[in-house]
Formats: sequence, structure tokens, C-alpha cells
Amino acid sequence: MGIANKTSLVLLVQNPYTIFCYFNLENSIVKVFEEKYGFHAWDLSKPILKVYSIENGGIKELQTIFLDLKADNCYINLERDNLNLFVSLGRLLSADSFIPITVSNRVTTGRSSAVREDSSISEYEFFNQIAENIKKLGSVSSR
Repeated sequence: MGIANKTSLVLLVQNPYTIFCYFNLENSIVKVFEEKYGFHAWDLSKPILKVYSIENGGIKELQTIFLDLKADNCYINLERDNLNLFVSLGRLLSADSFIPITVSNRVTTGRSSAVREDSSISEYEFFNQIAENIKKLGSVSSR
């Protein structure tokens, strides 16, 4: 479904409780990943999506979705409505260490119930953590 040799991760709202997600990774991502994390690190890790909501200026992880190795899309089922969210596509290493590769666009689901408040980290702090992990992979698009 993706465009060859271009990394992308796109969310489309289907209804207040369902998001469609499609993604593609550049061919060079595997090589760069293995240069940073070791020979066969790609094969020994698992592809996952982490779903995050943005609430009250902070970011909260909602769920982790384990993907099929050949998947390039999936539906994300949500337990709540009226969410401002995004996802991160990455790999889970054997030591339960999530390595993010790319981040999606932000979407907002429709409302069908009252807004709820939860504790979370700041959006600024979260994106700094993502940026640091992405730096570890290097600038794939500049190669």
C-alpha cells in the first residue's frame, strides 16, 4: 500500500472508536537499524505500533499493537471516544526496549461522551524522547 522507498505512517479516522492506519518504511531502514542495534536486530525484534493520546497538554500511552511481519496497515480499536491521538511505529527488542522509527499524523476522533482527565507526561517531554531515539537511527533520508 505504501510508496516505494519513502517512510510514512498515516492515520484516518473511521468513527469515534476506530482508526485506520497504513504505513511504509524506506528500504534502508533495516540496514541502519542493524548498524545501530546489532546484526540480526531487525529479525530478532518485533514490529509494533504504540497508540498515544494527547490530553491536557500531556501524552499518555493507550495501547501497544503487535503487527504481523508483512502488515502495512491495520485498524486500531479504541475504548474511548473524543481522543486527540497519534501512533509511533517501531520495533520491540528482546529486552522490552521500544525503538521508535516514525510517528504518524495527529487525528481527533468524534465525541459521544464526556471528556475524561488522566495523568500524563508533557507533550514536549515525549517528543524530545522520540527525537533522541530517532537520532540513534541516523538520518536515513539523507543517505
